[in-house]
Amino acid sequence: MVASLVYGQTDDLYDHGLDEGKWEELRDGVRYEGKDGASGRRWTYESDQEYNNDRLQKGESLQDREGGDGDGIAEPQSQPRSSSPSSIPRVRPNLNVFNGLGVIGYIIIGLFAIGIIWLLYKLFLNAESKGKKIDRSSIQLDDVNPTEIPLTELERLLNEALDNQDYRGAVRIYFIFIIRDLAQKKWIEWQKEKTNFHYLMEMSGKTDYDDFNMSVSYFEIIWYGERELDQLKFEQIRPVFTRFMNKLGVK
Repeated sequence: MVASLVYGQTDDLYDHGLDEGKWEELRDGVRYEGKDGASGRRWTYESDQEYNNDRLQKGESLQDREGGDGDGIAEPQSQPRSSSPSSIPRVRPNLNVFNGLGVIGYIIIGLFAIGIIWLLYKLFLNAESKGKKIDRSSIQLDDVNPTEIPLTELERLLNEALDNQDYRGAVRIYFIFIIRDLAQKKWIEWQKEKTNFHYLMEMSGKTDYDDFNMSVSYFEIIWYGERELDQLKFEQIRPVFTRFMNKLGVK
């Protein structure tokens, strides 16, 4: 009996009354687990051809799961390796442009660069000077030899000072008239670095020394002492300069 159980199973023993139609329905349902509208796992199909056809019908690539384990889960594709830095061609600057210039070529380039720098400097200097109000009397009277200043320019500056009631400036112009005439007569030698004391020493022994000494005294007290003058005080001091100028023959 045991042998009949082991070796002689009858068909009735395994006849479970399986409904093939129900099995097909269940099998079809197993195929689509995981994603809606996706093909099932490979083992649920009767053949590879049926599996591939089903995947093509659902728009899936046949290579999506290539190399997988058969469970329908695609293995991640290996990313292509980027090119190594050593394989990237390097662009080097072409220095052959400067080859063959020679000494003369480099000299010309140097002179051209110097010219550009000088031009930029002049443009910057002119732009800076335009933004400043130039004091003509300060530039011409302090930095220029009085013998190089025309009398007409001194007369213009004097009239301008009087019109503006700048009586200190007028005293200064009178004194420059005197220094200009003495330098022209060679009684003094004008130099920018000299002081009025040097001119007094040069005038010592001359007949006009006392008049010049008085002019220097009034000028230094008013100009360098920064004494403000009204018109009344100016008219009292003015003859000290005009008499000496007339004596010298300043015209």
